[in-house]
Amino acid sequence: MNPSLQHDLALKRATHSSPDSKPAYAWRECVPVDAPLLPEITLLAPQGETPFDLGEIADTLGQALTNVHLARGETATIFTLETRAFVARIVREVSANLAAAALRKSPLRISLNDLYELIEKTLVDNNAYDVAKSLLLNRSRKLAPTGPHAINGVRVIRRNNQVVPFIDQKVEIAVRKSFL
Repeated sequence: MNPSLQHDLALKRATHSSPDSKPAYAWRECVPVDAPLLPEITLLAPQGETPFDLGEIADTLGQALTNVHLARGETATIFTLETRAFVARIVREVSANLAAAALRKSPLRISLNDLYELIEKTLVDNNAYDVAKSLLLNRSRKLAPTGPHAINGVRVIRRNNQVVPFIDQKVEIAVRKSFL
């Protein structure tokens, strides 16, 4: 099997495993004191509007970083000075991007999806592709539509014009094969 595919599957397993089976660290302590001051920001989450907290960004990044290290089998290198400095640097950049957005539009109201995209963009800009991929896998699980019509109403049209039900595993396999 392709090593990249093995790593992707290990990352997917680590991301989708229960939080109780993973080590927990105090990632909120990584929020830098010199982060740009943010005006009032409202986060539009599925459970309703909540005030924004930079500690949530640090926790989200820390969990994604933990998943990457667990997928690699590296448990001793998860909460080191280097990883904490990395989380602090990304939090600082996300905070600066949010402060700039708040200057353009005040009061800033940002959806959870847009916040995840901002974090992922910041990670990609810093060449942290594995952490961005872990965050993306977590986001797809967290923000996936739920309910009776979540995926039942979606259909796929094959090249031979046959309409079939949407099965995410089959679509994932087809996309992977097309990239290989």
